[in-house]
Amino acid sequence: MDRREAIKRTSRIMGIAISSSVITAIMEGCTIKNDINWIPSFLTKDQAILVGQVAERILPSTDTPGALDVGVDAFIDVMLRDCYKKAQQEIFLSGVRELEEISQASFEKSFADCDHKHQDTLLKKLENDSETWKKDGKSSERPFFLIVKELTLLGYFTSEEIMKNHLEYNPIPGRFDGCIPMDKNQKLRVGN
Repeated sequence: MDRREAIKRTSRIMGIAISSSVITAIMEGCTIKNDINWIPSFLTKDQAILVGQVAERILPSTDTPGALDVGVDAFIDVMLRDCYKKAQQEIFLSGVRELEEISQASFEKSFADCDHKHQDTLLKKLENDSETWKKDGKSSERPFFLIVKELTLLGYFTSEEIMKNHLEYNPIPGRFDGCIPMDKNQKLRVGN
């Protein structure tokens, strides 16, 4: 074998070795990470992953953190456990199951495993169904999509990261004088 042939073979071998590792790294970077780094107390792990994906599609990462970046999924879990009545909890869990069933029927995948385009399609359908609920006004309980959207926005905009680093944060707004003298004939003013 001459030198030229040895260089060709070596470059082919190196090219294949480099390419396979690069392709593996690229493919791992393109897959959706379906895991959580906290322990749910109300939702199951799979439900928590789904709710996190929904929250992330409502407020995705851009030049500011997304819903998952500030822990909105864990916030929703705690709020459902501590602040919502049993009927509202059931509506929420029913909505999670329904979203999963629709995803399986439409794309033969779990919602969390779908790409963003398919997730957005499913969420748009839920949003449209919510609009129908608003117009009908028959049921007093809000549907799943409105509950998850409300909790996502509440958790996001009240998170420490967003409050301190992305909004005008003033922990004590305005001056408060709690003890000021009153005139003898001054009346207490209530309201505006």
